[in-house]
Amino acid sequence: MSLRTSGLAIKKIANSWWSIVMIAMLTSFVVYQHWQMTHPRVPQLIYEGEKAEGLRLRTLKRDPISIDWNAGKRGTIVYYTSPDCVWCQRNTEAANMAYQRASALGYRFVGVSLKADGLSEYLAQHKIPFPVYVDFDHSAAKTLKLRATPETIFISPDGIVQKALVGAYKGKNAEVLGEILGTRLPDVPAA
Repeated sequence: MSLRTSGLAIKKIANSWWSIVMIAMLTSFVVYQHWQMTHPRVPQLIYEGEKAEGLRLRTLKRDPISIDWNAGKRGTIVYYTSPDCVWCQRNTEAANMAYQRASALGYRFVGVSLKADGLSEYLAQHKIPFPVYVDFDHSAAKTLKLRATPETIFISPDGIVQKALVGAYKGKNAEVLGEILGTRLPDVPAA
């Protein structure tokens, strides 16, 4: 066998080895994609009756603050918001009114923002009267299994989730919140 023939044989073997590796990688990718589509990750949701741990948040100045559940006579309402969330912006009049009514009924109303960027301006522009803390490390979002903003979670003084409302205060959410707070909230503007 000449040098040239042995070089071609090595090239053929290398090319077929590379082809086998590529086919194996492609097959693995297709199998993985199929598994992802047939086994979607369902977000873990917080349920009524579930025990909620206290929250570790920070002020805008990054001072730590702990939220436990026994401060409000009737419990705590956690309102998740975000300065760049369009539905949060549309929901502010109703959220402000919910805060006023909830406070009068003995609830503690606490806002939690997922981000600090633009938060000061958002609070000032929408005249948010309740305290809003920042979840810099998203630990509070994990603790209460946040799904979307805005989201409102009612927690009893002993830390049991009473109600979780995902979305703006319109439709069913407005009805449920109105029943709990004993008032009709203003309509949230449509998109």
